Amino acid sequence: MDKQHLLLDWHLDCNTGKLTCELLDGELVYEAHSGGVEGYTKTYKGKVTQLVNKSPDWQQEKYWISENWGERYGYYQPDVDRVGLEESNGQMEGRAEGLGLEGEYIDHLHRSQHLLNGLDMSMINQFNPAVVDSYSPGTAADGTLIKPSLPTFRTPDRGLTIYKLLPTTKTYYYNPEQELFDYENPAMDNDLGFYWQGTCPCQMLPYIKSYLLSDYEEMKLAGISDEAIEKCKAGEWDAPLKPELKKHFTYPTENTHPLTVTNVTNLDNG
Repeated sequence: MDKQHLLLDWHLDCNTGKLTCELLDGELVYEAHSGGVEGYTKTYKGKVTQLVNKSPDWQQEKYWISENWGERYGYYQPDVDRVGLEESNGQMEGRAEGLGLEGEYIDHLHRSQHLLNGLDMSMINQFNPAVVDSYSPGTAADGTLIKPSLPTFRTPDRGLTIYKLLPTTKTYYYNPEQELFDYENPAMDNDLGFYWQGTCPCQMLPYIKSYLLSDYEEMKLAGISDEAIEKCKAGEWDAPLKPELKKHFTYPTENTHPLTVTNVTNLDNG
């Protein structure tokens, strides 16, 4: 615990979906395919090696990085019994892969939870139903609220630029062994409207598109209130909590997945 835990600077190009980590000034490069679910490509001093997901390959790489360049990147110190304070709920939760600089969770790629949570941008409608005028939650027979599968919108510059994250159930939250997608899994009640969005492909969300360029018209189409839209247009939305995390992304430059009346509530499972 007297040594910094391993942290790796991954970069996601949202235009291509390519997720890479460059170390040693580019001499060592890893590419994680679908968040690592489909394996990794390692290029070290020009030699290319394929690493297999759910095998010792990636874990051994992290030990190797630690042993050779730990002072530069931190040390891999796995511990299944380690816990840390989860700020969002005040609970002590698992930190098996290590601790971030503020004690936060880090994932199997050794990215900070702050990055995975998208703190490079400010949320507009996620966890904030007050800004949604239409598409109110429905109610199941047992009284459970059913939330419609809508995109969430985020902004890096207080509302002047808008990006969206598409909802999906092509995920592995109900089956971490990755044998069955959640939308195929009988353990998940798809009728209740559960879905997820994410900013970075990972073991649970390997096939997300991350940030997609959007605009105020799409926000209106998805039920965002006029008041929230006008606040964004004026550049008066909240600023991101950790704008320094923007360096981990190349943001999209074209709206490659435009929203329409017919697809605005679709799940991105294709």
